[in-house]
Amino acid sequence: MIEELSLSQPREQGPNKLFAVEKLMRHNPMCVLPSTTVGEAIALMTYHDYSQLPITSNGANDGDFIGIISYKSIAQAYHKRLKQQMAPNVGSHLLEESVISYQEEEPEKLEPSDDVYKALEVLKGGFAIVVIENNKPRGIITDWDVSQFLFRTAQGMLKVEEIERRIESLIIGVYSQSYFDMKVKGKMYLPQKGRLLKKYQSDHNMNFRPSKVFDFVLQEVVDIRNSIVHFHDTFDGEDYNIMEEMLDWLHNPRDLDDDEAKNLQERAKQNKIRKRPKLIFAKRCHIAHFAD
Repeated sequence: MIEELSLSQPREQGPNKLFAVEKLMRHNPMCVLPSTTVGEAIALMTYHDYSQLPITSNGANDGDFIGIISYKSIAQAYHKRLKQQMAPNVGSHLLEESVISYQEEEPEKLEPSDDVYKALEVLKGGFAIVVIENNKPRGIITDWDVSQFLFRTAQGMLKVEEIERRIESLIIGVYSQSYFDMKVKGKMYLPQKGRLLKKYQSDHNMNFRPSKVFDFVLQEVVDIRNSIVHFHDTFDGEDYNIMEEMLDWLHNPRDLDDDEAKNLQERAKQNKIRKRPKLIFAKRCHIAHFAD
């Protein structure tokens, strides 16, 4: 019998984590003083489209964390007082009172190193969570931030899968299904499949030249995938554009002209350079972890 896995169950730490929330959170959150009035807090939340604000000792994100004021906590405190006092004017001075009186009783908090799975579990009870480090509010993470991150990651992985399936389909067309099942399936990685496809491409009117550009861009697709799967990088728009162009090339086999080839290779090269510092750092951390 398969045991159902709860998101709240402990997960392995270190490089086996999915993604730390510090990669997703909104940094340098707006904060308020303990003396800030409820009216002022509501005005700030309305203007900036926030659902909550951290309360700190100095009203800034480098101050000591005290609590959180939110629309939810204001409504809950107001309702509680209304039930206790049973008076119609209980909220007449609400806007002039300090946020301390209306802060959340047990605010949800995360640390920057916490896993996105923990964020998902905590966000079941609200829309946003404050991220605390050394009792300072480092950031805010919302349900929108997490959903967009998961969407982009899934989109990237599906695009890589689409590229690989297209190459496999072309290989079957060049060789045969039986050859693919016997020699390729489960035995070759994506770059090897690409090289196999090019071996007899001219005989089947499938031109992927310049060959070096094809290899370079396909390797960048592999690197994008590996950066997400193994080193917990994030998938962004330029990653997506490069994979889209690779997929277009696979669906429309042709020799690229000099300008087209140069442009595609340069963009893939710049993308590799842009991500390289993060990947080198991640690889070093990964190696150091297993060397301990």
